[in-house]
Amino acid sequence: YRLLIIDGHSSHINIKFSKKIILIYLPPHLTHLLQLLDLVIFLVIKRLYLSKVNKYTACGITSINKEYFLKILGKIRPRIYTRELIRSAFNAAGLYPFNLN
Repeated sequence: YRLLIIDGHSSHINIKFSKKIILIYLPPHLTHLLQLLDLVIFLVIKRLYLSKVNKYTACGITSINKEYFLKILGKIRPRIYTRELIRSAFNAAGLYPFNLN
């Protein structure tokens, strides 16, 4: 099974998916307030990525090409998609535990 979280816009409600996809519909026109990735995950990625780029720069590497980008991403990835960060993203959005404010 896979979980798919989408906004509840009327154009999305009639989409048919496999029975192995669990859908969660967020309220329409509110997803900008509930962007789990933007609220926590992408901020952490930016911070960790910048830290690694600064280390490369300190070593005299002034241009980050695809090879360096993938190398950096490979190093920071295990620190990004953790249970703690994912939970904090749901918490920051007020989804779990539910927070009406």
